[in-house]
Amino acid sequence: MTKKRKPVDPSEWEPDRSSYNPDNFYTFSQDTKGHSNAIHVRVPPNIMGAVDELVQSKIFEPLRTTSDFVRDAIHHRLHYLSERNNSTVDSDVNSTLRAARLMQAHIDALDNLREYRKIIESAADAVNAVSDSKSEQKKLVNNLMSEVEDMPAYWKNRYMQEIKQRFGHLL
Repeated sequence: MTKKRKPVDPSEWEPDRSSYNPDNFYTFSQDTKGHSNAIHVRVPPNIMGAVDELVQSKIFEPLRTTSDFVRDAIHHRLHYLSERNNSTVDSDVNSTLRAARLMQAHIDALDNLREYRKIIESAADAVNAVSDSKSEQKKLVNNLMSEVEDMPAYWKNRYMQEIKQRFGHLL
């Protein structure tokens, strides 16, 4: 018997409908309040082998576990089906998907912030490690700036501001 789950209240979540991206990974296991439900499935051995191989290859970094893969696959399939049958899909499914996309956007933003801090601190450590060579320090900072050039505008600006603040004397 399936337990009836409380649907997400659409008034609590009003994400941008365009925030779904089929190229994103949706691997979160809890909602913003820490709630989750367990599901158990059986799959043919060849499917399990393919999933295991993909996860173990680490080609797609966000897919660290089989559970990550399954959560991502479920999210994408729900989105696909709701788009394909928009008029017939229960509004609870659509509001839940909107909530999931918003939550993933929050998780992605936090991941980006963590990565930003890690890169800046790593750059500072590298520059300090070659403190006896101004030319090596400049090379490290210039390399970092060239890597930042291809980033989305917000992150590019944020990195450049931090680089100028911390390493302006080397520019």
